[in-house]
Amino acid sequence: MVIACLAAIGGGAVALAVWQWLAHAGLNWFFSFNPRAVADWRRAVGLGALGDRPPVAPSVYTAVFRALLIEMWLAYAVLLWRVRADGGRPLPPPPAARQVLRFAIPVVALVALVAPPLLSADVFAYVGYGRLGAVHHLNPHLYTQADLASRGDPTTPYLHWPIASPYGPLWTIVSMLVVRVSPAGAIVAPVVAFKLLGGAALVVVALLAGRLARDLGGDARRADGVFAATIANPILLLEGPGNAHNDLAMMAAVLGAMALLARGRFRGAAALAGVAAAVKLMPLMMVPWLAVAAARARMGAPRERRWLAALGAGASVVALAMAPVVAAYAPFWSGLRTLAGLGSRWQSGSGLGKAPVALGAIAWNVAPLAVALGALSLWAILAPPGEAAKRAVTAWAWAALAILLFAAGVWYPWYLVWIWPVVLIRANLPHRLLAALIMAFGVFLTLVYTVVSF
Repeated sequence: MVIACLAAIGGGAVALAVWQWLAHAGLNWFFSFNPRAVADWRRAVGLGALGDRPPVAPSVYTAVFRALLIEMWLAYAVLLWRVRADGGRPLPPPPAARQVLRFAIPVVALVALVAPPLLSADVFAYVGYGRLGAVHHLNPHLYTQADLASRGDPTTPYLHWPIASPYGPLWTIVSMLVVRVSPAGAIVAPVVAFKLLGGAALVVVALLAGRLARDLGGDARRADGVFAATIANPILLLEGPGNAHNDLAMMAAVLGAMALLARGRFRGAAALAGVAAAVKLMPLMMVPWLAVAAARARMGAPRERRWLAALGAGASVVALAMAPVVAAYAPFWSGLRTLAGLGSRWQSGSGLGKAPVALGAIAWNVAPLAVALGALSLWAILAPPGEAAKRAVTAWAWAALAILLFAAGVWYPWYLVWIWPVVLIRANLPHRLLAALIMAFGVFLTLVYTVVSF
């Protein structure tokens, strides 16, 4: 049954990737920022004869797109039920991760290589900010997409926000490197490179989620199931290799940090948390959890040195976590205005129908956000000995939901990437409830992709 579900999801994902090539240039969906890009890409690969209006009516195009999404989600619901089934049920075990990987890697690669950039402009923003630094020799954290337009940059037709980079400095460096190794003036090559990077990150995330499930639960069968459920998740497939969002790269580092925490390697966990935060700053919320866990682990030292050892362990964790962020920001830092792009993107936005969104704006939700993050952090910090990693996994899952609800300027489908890999790792009631909630949320948000804007 698991293989059948994987085949249905993989087939649906590849079919959806192919179907996106038939999008009309004037397609007017809520989240489809780039129908124009698909028409341009058709010309780039020799399909220009289809023109801006392929021979598929918009209503038919939308109906098939929705049907493929629903098929993927239905197959995923069955897969999730199957791999999360209680061990006492008379069901055969899920296939080993190695078997799933042999099937999944070709699907991930096909989605990365075939799907055109219809559903988001972010990958063009990565290329644009990389070109600001590598080609135009401007600081991407100070200069905006409008500066690209004023210079006639080839990314201009696909960019919409007059803001500086809202991404972490490490991602800016990665973007500049991708641009540098791509042919001069190329857009297709760096976009495909980011999509392949998103696919690779998805594979790493799935492997780490399976390892964490095994390390925290001691059940190899569940670990294989978690791996399958992660790599076949429709949101992760759409937004990683499909749309190339950097959230998968961030989550690979976050899960790596959690895996090291589970093995008591606090300094390595702190360093990886810092790498994740240098992609997007959100993982900095893990630093107090790691610091306290490291400090408590040293409380077994001789009494006269106990507190000194604990303080030293906690301080070293904080220093190691902050080092990648500080080092990555160093080439771009120009005071607090370096963070202007990040602030503008998270404090406001436009949502369904391009209408302003207040529900997700930080300015309106400081109190509930602070209460939620404070309570979850305190709960994670007060973990009993040996439970720090388990609590960190659960705290991250619910804290990410709180950030999505109360801090994100817009509720985009790819923000669920922060939650899905982590919520699958454990099978207790809080994780099951959250999985059910974000399943419904994910179905809704991906179907919103296909709703006509008004």
